[in-house]
Amino acid sequence: MKKERKLLRVANLQLNEGQLGWLPKNPRQWTQEEIDKTKDSLERDRDFLEDRPLLVVPFEDGFVVYAGNMRCTAAKELGLETLPCVTYEPECVEDRDTIKRRSILDNGAFGAWDWDALANEWDDLPLCDWGVPAWKGADGGDTDINGLFDPDKEAPEKGKINITAVIPSEYGGNIEDIKKAIEVTLEQWPGCTVK
Repeated sequence: MKKERKLLRVANLQLNEGQLGWLPKNPRQWTQEEIDKTKDSLERDRDFLEDRPLLVVPFEDGFVVYAGNMRCTAAKELGLETLPCVTYEPECVEDRDTIKRRSILDNGAFGAWDWDALANEWDDLPLCDWGVPAWKGADGGDTDINGLFDPDKEAPEKGKINITAVIPSEYGGNIEDIKKAIEVTLEQWPGCTVK
């Protein structure tokens, strides 16, 4: 497969809407809030785009972005004129399969956050602004975990602390899968239960 690193005009880049026929549309969805965070990130660290260029394939008089659609959207909203890209020109079915695989891999969420490390070693940084999911309070704002324990509220059984977690639906899974994941995490503390 031919590939080349280029600086391309944003006006010549199209989001992947399935227009290539052999490449299904981008399987990811995002909110305006996520786009705004990406815009903030790009404004703070424009050089990051050099290190993480968009991946594109030729289409008509321009290119279709198959990896980096949200960054492309944010760049368009910021009014950027050019973006670093790697252009791929598939020459066979295997090349097209490679592009499909990379599209999914680029959008995949592998691994899990080490919440202990984040809380104890990364807590001096604006993690929410950088896209790290956070606890959300009733007002939708970030919640300080210390505020979860109010001594004036109805106390749990002596020697126990009750914690309620709200898990947004975009994290998928059914309630039993989520409970099992929490139970596995709590195995390090004997006596903890999940209801």
